[in-house]
Amino acid sequence: MALPMHLALASWRVGRALKWNPDKETLIGDKEANALLNRTYRKGWDLV
Repeated sequence: MALPMHLALASWRVGRALKWNPDKETLIGDKEANALLNRTYRKGWDLV
């Protein structure tokens, strides 16, 4: 259920309809929307 919600949010944020490729799990021909599907994570903890 999470995937359709993420795709709907990406579509809403870019303001247009999107086409999903389920085999590659990417949006077809839309670099801007594809960038919304991943997040840049913070650096891990350094306890030493």
